[in-house]
Formats: sequence, structure tokens, C-alpha cells
Amino acid sequence: MKYFFGALSLALLLAACGTTETYKFTYEAEFVLEGPLFEGPNTGQETVNEALDAWLKENNLLKGQLSNVQLVMAEVSKDPALEAGLVTDAGLTFAADQLDMVTAATLNPFPTDASSGSMKVSEEAELTPFFEQESFILLLDLGLSEDLYDNYVAKANLEFEVTVIK
Repeated sequence: MKYFFGALSLALLLAACGTTETYKFTYEAEFVLEGPLFEGPNTGQETVNEALDAWLKENNLLKGQLSNVQLVMAEVSKDPALEAGLVTDAGLTFAADQLDMVTAATLNPFPTDASSGSMKVSEEAELTPFFEQESFILLLDLGLSEDLYDNYVAKANLEFEVTVIK
């Protein structure tokens, strides 16, 4: 009889919590680093809200349903016409009002003979609070091997695994 009540309690708890479902959210970010840029780290930023809101609407989801958000893939690309070795490293950071900044992915060194590279994604980066905000900012830090006096555009293809409570 005590096993029956234990099983019944577990079933009620699971029913009260709802079920979870996992989705894939892909996002292509474009970062404009405004010149002049100098040897060493330089930062570009992009505000994330419209694409996320559209994705949530398309999937009939609300921000309040988000249970866990994990960055699972990040690839950064540079202008292939620029000199090889100009970009030495890259870092992707999340920022929002009232939240501590979180570095979610890094690439060091940037491949000298390629126009893109796969970033090492942090498994510990807690991104859910950023996705619950009205908007948040992605910061792309690029290390440069020399000064560059023009604006510079870099792109990042990002893939997130989003778990929601239904």
C-alpha cells in the first residue's frame, strides 16, 4: 500500500510540473566593429530581441515557459578578403541589464588559413536568464594582429538548445 501512495505522489508531482520539450533556435548575428580598430581586442555588439520574439511566436511559446537554454554550437566568420592572420582570436559574451555578463564561447587561436572557425562553447554558461529578458546583447570580441582603420563586419552562426515547460 505504501508503494501505491508513493507512486501516486510521484505521478501527481509530474502532472503538476508539466512536460518538457526541447527545441532548436538558430540565430545568425552580424557584428559591426566600428573603426578605427587597434591591435588587440575590439568589440562589436548586436541586440537580440526581434528574432527571438519571432521564433517564440512561430513555436507558440512564451518566455515564461523557458526552462533551460544552452548554446550548443557557435561558428564565427570573418571577411575572407582581409589579410590572413588579421583576426587572432574571438570571444562571445552575453550581456543584459541587471545580469552579470557571461562568456559563452571562445576561439583561440583563430585559424590563420580559414575565413571561419568553430568556437569552443562553455557548458557552464547559464543563458536562460538572458532569454527571459525583454532583450539582451551579444558581444563579439575579436583580437586583431594589427590596426585597421575601416569598419569591420564579422558574423556568428549560433545554435541553441531550448527546453520549455508545456
